[in-house]
Amino acid sequence: MLVCYAQELKGDFFPYVPSVLEKLIIPGLKFYFHDGVRSASAKCLPALVESAKLANPHDLSIPNSIFRTVIDALLLRIEEEGSPEICSEFYEAFYESIDIAGDNCLSAQDMNKFIEVTASQLRDYGTRKTQRDEQVASGDRDIEEDEDVQEAIDADEVLLSAISKSIHNIFKRHKFSFLPIWAKMTPYVEAGLASSEANTRSWSICIIDDVIEYCGGDALPFIGAYLQPIVRNVTDDCILDSYPILILAPEIRQAAAYGVGVAAHKGGPQFAQFCAMALQPLFQCIARPDAREEDHVYATENACAAIAKIIHFNASQIPNIEGVIGSWLDTLPIVNDEEEAPHAYNILMDLVERYVI
Repeated sequence: MLVCYAQELKGDFFPYVPSVLEKLIIPGLKFYFHDGVRSASAKCLPALVESAKLANPHDLSIPNSIFRTVIDALLLRIEEEGSPEICSEFYEAFYESIDIAGDNCLSAQDMNKFIEVTASQLRDYGTRKTQRDEQVASGDRDIEEDEDVQEAIDADEVLLSAISKSIHNIFKRHKFSFLPIWAKMTPYVEAGLASSEANTRSWSICIIDDVIEYCGGDALPFIGAYLQPIVRNVTDDCILDSYPILILAPEIRQAAAYGVGVAAHKGGPQFAQFCAMALQPLFQCIARPDAREEDHVYATENACAAIAKIIHFNASQIPNIEGVIGSWLDTLPIVNDEEEAPHAYNILMDLVERYVI
């Protein structure tokens, strides 16, 4: 009910925010007798931050104080939380609160602490995954029949997604200032890129995409070693998981193709050679026999949009640009991905103006 009140009343709820935060929500985050209490407490935090911000537009010291209490509490709870499901809720509250607070809301100490506690959670995830793999390999557990195993896998996937969104929002709000601190996470990103598990590999690629998107050409010294793996993953067909199951992985191709498009759009001339190198794999991705099937169409349309962005923003290393444009026109239309379609069609109209009108 408090979550509902705070979300609906917004700034009008602020008179209650300090007491609710101090007496109920912060203690609720560590109420280990009931997961629902910890979950609801986490959900309330972004609404309290927003209420304080809306109610005090001319005195930022008040919402900043509320935000500081929230962030300190969440980083502590993430560090100590043993349940992947609840930890995902804490990360969700964390990245939503950052987005509400706005640019440069975290200190370097906060960002370092985030990396520290996240590294701990990723190590715990690795331990859980190794144990599951061993149990499945020995025949003790069946990944297809054992509901507990599947629930544990699903919970870890949600946790990885919440970590990724947290990193995304920190980069969104802090850009290059977060980059040297984020670099401490590269061993985990590298491990993810080398993983045979689709979700883990796409997780790493999405994080690299965020680095390029928010840091532009300055990102190259930090992620240059990962560009070749991204190009390879544009044409990833299927993977043999550590479990004996063949898994199609269109989400890997989608994340990799999106990353190429981001590099073309945001990376500047530093990424021109990379973009030129990625063109052939992008066309290969689109030419797959199953490219327009439901499971694969978003990877295909991301590849199509990535080529459009290379043509428009970063074609300096492409000698046969008119031939590339002609081949790209044959890859249209984009009709499913509502985020990428506007980019592609705006670029199409620019080409019409340039070459036809």
